[in-house]
Amino acid sequence: MYNKLYFRGPLSSIPQLNAEIESRLPAGWRRCHDEEELYIGLPRHPTCFAHPQMNSTPPGYIILISNDQDEFYVNHIGYTTTRENWDQADFNRVLDAFHEIARPAAEALGFSVELQDRPRRIEGDLSMDAARSLSGFTRSSPKRLLEDQDWTTFILLAHLGNCPLTSERLLLWLCEEQGWPERAAEHLIHRYEDGRQLLALYDEATNRRRR
Repeated sequence: MYNKLYFRGPLSSIPQLNAEIESRLPAGWRRCHDEEELYIGLPRHPTCFAHPQMNSTPPGYIILISNDQDEFYVNHIGYTTTRENWDQADFNRVLDAFHEIARPAAEALGFSVELQDRPRRIEGDLSMDAARSLSGFTRSSPKRLLEDQDWTTFILLAHLGNCPLTSERLLLWLCEEQGWPERAAEHLIHRYEDGRQLLALYDEATNRRRR
């Protein structure tokens, strides 16, 4: 099971949080400023830290990004060397080590920190109708099928139920719990984000006309 690490607080304070974490890095760790500069201008400008070898886990890097829920979280952990036998134990070992470094820095700045050792059930972020629709889609759709009316129905029901399900949570669920290929899952997520944004704009325009 892949653990999750979240820092919750004002997104405007993320630069201070990054600097505070950087100041506390032990020997062998470093912040990857050069890699971060490649993403300047993106709305979720990521932060990157490199870590040393840890027991059997080879050296690698951690990428954190933010979302619109005032969350700053570990989005990806990877290796800087080629390795065939990458597993969950390696991922969680690196995440636990980073948590020990970053937690005091985050708490000093007023962020709350959550290390999840079990995934939340996705149904908790969905209405009953939306959850039923999503379950039907994943049971019936081949994992290569990208244009499915059932997915559109799910997006509509998620909107009508005012469901708080984030695209990040949905992507993790599709890939890690349902076994969807990453590229296919990302395509579905783009449709989910675009659909919910369009429906929200439609509701806003309709409400203005009614006033």
